[in-house]
Amino acid sequence: MSIGWKSLITGLLVALISALIIYIVARIWYILSRKDKLHIKRLISPKDKDVSKLVEVYEDLIDANSISPQADIKRWLDEYEKSRKDPKHTLEEYWLVAKLADRIVGFLFFQYYLDSKFLFISYFGADKSFLKDTRVTSDAILAEFRKRLNKELKECRGIIYETESADGNLAERARIRKFKSYAKKLGFKAYEIGIDYMTPKLSIDPKEVYKEEWVTLSYIPLKQVPQNNTLSKDEVVEIISFVYNNVYGDAFNNDIEKSKKYHEYLSSLVEMYKNNLPDVIQLYE
Repeated sequence: MSIGWKSLITGLLVALISALIIYIVARIWYILSRKDKLHIKRLISPKDKDVSKLVEVYEDLIDANSISPQADIKRWLDEYEKSRKDPKHTLEEYWLVAKLADRIVGFLFFQYYLDSKFLFISYFGADKSFLKDTRVTSDAILAEFRKRLNKELKECRGIIYETESADGNLAERARIRKFKSYAKKLGFKAYEIGIDYMTPKLSIDPKEVYKEEWVTLSYIPLKQVPQNNTLSKDEVVEIISFVYNNVYGDAFNNDIEKSKKYHEYLSSLVEMYKNNLPDVIQLYE
């Protein structure tokens, strides 16, 4: 092969490699800078412009008892914004929302209690009407959740959540399995606590139509692996007491008399479990 042909081929290869490098760099820049990439944001202020967008997705995904989700979400954010200014506050609330362009496509709402070091998941959902493969959204939210567990939530001793009781319902059983798969993605193991567990009424006012409901209570231990897939009665009562008194118990913080009566009702439920649970409770994987 003549020197001229060699030079030509070499020049073409150099040009091709240079063009490929330029394309790769440009592609990376585009992916990193594009405005419609999925990212996770934490909502703190009730005045955040994304609150109204969150409400829309919340109403579509959550079959809530609330008459006005928008009022509830703004109230929760408003109460948290005020309480977190107190250096002795014991509650950290997290609304993690997944954004694609200017749209909310999923969210995770949970509360972390600094005193008990328990974390309670209230709501987790992804909007499949916008992104058909909701795994993209849920995986992004879970990755952000795991990052926070490794940082500001690293003292957390356990994650607690409720799911509707399966009772032979295939859809509800699938939801329970899905949450267990989420825990596995985080590197943890979720257990169903083997008891008959009910959520308390959201109000004891006879004028308001609320009732207790039987659901499944699940626990993800972060600090100590349960021995023989069991928990002691005292451990389970502590978890139930935490959920009742901390998660549900703040419903009437602005009304002293209502709050007192509601906590008396919650305490009676905790006593019921103390008196009726066996000494050892089975956990189901």
